[in-house]
Amino acid sequence: MTVVERTRETTRADGRSRRSLFDRVYGFTIALKGLDGVIELVAGLLLLLAPNAIRWGLEGGAAEAQERFTPFRGFLADELLRADQVVAAGVAVLAVVLLVHGVVKVVTVYCLLRRILAAYPWAVLVLVGLLIWQSAVLATAPSAGSAVLAALDVVVLALVAREWRVLAIERRRPVSPEERED
Repeated sequence: MTVVERTRETTRADGRSRRSLFDRVYGFTIALKGLDGVIELVAGLLLLLAPNAIRWGLEGGAAEAQERFTPFRGFLADELLRADQVVAAGVAVLAVVLLVHGVVKVVTVYCLLRRILAAYPWAVLVLVGLLIWQSAVLATAPSAGSAVLAALDVVVLALVAREWRVLAIERRRPVSPEERED
């Protein structure tokens, strides 16, 4: 059995298909990246349409976290205040960056979930670019959120690269007459 045969769908005795562990992890991770893109789109639109609403929400969340002080709540309050400072520093630029990132991520995720082979090189290029940008953000202004997003970018990049390789091998494989009849 080849790597491709082990990673693709298999059929159970009842005739229903069963996805491999890799396919489930890949789908979940890509969907998570898509959710990240949708959140960026919504945040970018909110920043353009109502820039103060985001700041009020961040400041209110920080104040709420500080009311009953625990180490986690203190950490959360600090992160929310740091995010508020970023928003205050450049609302228009941040809105454009979020919108562009959101659109790129959503389109990329759509193409990956549809298994459009031509999109994979572009997806890898986009993900490498986002990882470089996220690493620069992490280096200049370290935060837990940036670290989590950078780690997610590494995982997604590795999964997309593997899926691209497997899909390319699968598509190059000749189709037997028995498979064509199905």
